[in-house]
Amino acid sequence: MLGLGNSITSGAALSGFSIADVSGIQTWLKFNEGQSDDGDRIIWADSSGRGNPIDDASAGTNDRVEFTGGALHLKQSDGSTHPEANFTSEIDLTGAFTIFMVLDVADDLNAETILQGSGTNFFRMSHGNVDAKFRYKFAGNDNIVTAGTAPSTSKALFRISRDGSNNLNFFEDNTSLGGGFPDTATGTFSILRLGSTAASAISAKFFEFVVFNELVSSGNTALIEEDIKTRNSL
Repeated sequence: MLGLGNSITSGAALSGFSIADVSGIQTWLKFNEGQSDDGDRIIWADSSGRGNPIDDASAGTNDRVEFTGGALHLKQSDGSTHPEANFTSEIDLTGAFTIFMVLDVADDLNAETILQGSGTNFFRMSHGNVDAKFRYKFAGNDNIVTAGTAPSTSKALFRISRDGSNNLNFFEDNTSLGGGFPDTATGTFSILRLGSTAASAISAKFFEFVVFNELVSSGNTALIEEDIKTRNSL
């Protein structure tokens, strides 16, 4: 399992900025890079240097998961087996964290469990098929929040962050969705896979995914989001 990382940079703008150099990075699945699918095994290389890619020997079996247009596509269920793709090592976010992701849910939101860990860890959009409702469990601590604004159902840059006081917020294009956010969310959030083994985000596409085990500074957040948006044509 991945734990605490080493600090590498400050929040200052740097010449030759790279997301991989930002303090606390745990994994970086980069748009249209290091992707392979042999019909069974799905691999998406980790560009962070931390050595934690998506490498799942059976995610692609019966076309459950595929790559399309540079994105990981949670295409369809196969009977009772939901589309999901596992990391090599589970990521344990014990305190503050920041997650950046370019995600397209591809249709109207419908109980989209986008992230799941071992035990009782998950993050779900559109809980109960209500577009603005979120549900997440961190180490079994159950939270249900209704945002002031529903997230987009098309390709967009989202950010989930938790600070050192356990205030959790959800952003789209650097703007909080408000309503019940920020919310108090305690407990370790463990991430083992994109998608889930139940109520998975069927039809969703992940274009980019980056995890930090600390609250990324506002300066580095701006640089990271600018870099991601440019690469993903947002």
